[in-house]
Amino acid sequence: MESPFPALSSPSLTPSNTSPPPYTLLITSHGHIFPPLDPPPAIQIDLRRLPNPPVQLRKKYLGISARLRKEFFGSPEARKALEDAVAKVEATMEEFERVEEGEIASEKVLDETDSNAGNRRTRAPSSETPKQTAAQDCENEDSESKILRVGVQCEMGRHRSVAMAKELGDALEGRKGWVVEVRHRDIGGKAGGKKGWKGRERRMVRGSSELWSEEEG
Repeated sequence: MESPFPALSSPSLTPSNTSPPPYTLLITSHGHIFPPLDPPPAIQIDLRRLPNPPVQLRKKYLGISARLRKEFFGSPEARKALEDAVAKVEATMEEFERVEEGEIASEKVLDETDSNAGNRRTRAPSSETPKQTAAQDCENEDSESKILRVGVQCEMGRHRSVAMAKELGDALEGRKGWVVEVRHRDIGGKAGGKKGWKGRERRMVRGSSELWSEEEG
């Protein structure tokens, strides 16, 4: 009797060769007391004015904790900041795509994102080295993709910024053509400012699978 199931060699069961998404959204949480992000992000979100979770909670949990995130986003200010961040990053992603596809001038995205990053580079006059576009500024470690970088900072880079970066990544995951990567650069950092910076980065790549790793900073 012939089997009702297709053979393993059937084309319907053969994995298709799919290329990786062309764009990467890289969201990095970090602390203000530590060195700035390098390269600088196209969008910088500053959370230092938002209320901190209770000190007892911060001593016990980091921003990756669901318990701490629930407390932090119980604040109307934090929820509003998340809504604003999602809207801003989504708008920039759309313009980024249009720049890459040649639909709009690259200077438009650069000019808008420059106003959001306090530690952005100083652009040279047109008579000197041509200024970088947002797309050029977001070059990937992997030549297969282009990176749009977003920085999220609080004072220490362990609680508010971590919580916001995670929620922001969750909200933006799934956009066609994009892979979302969330990194927490200073989650293992020690107090002491720039000279005492000994941060450890924790990284989560979002997509078909999740990967956590730690790297010495």
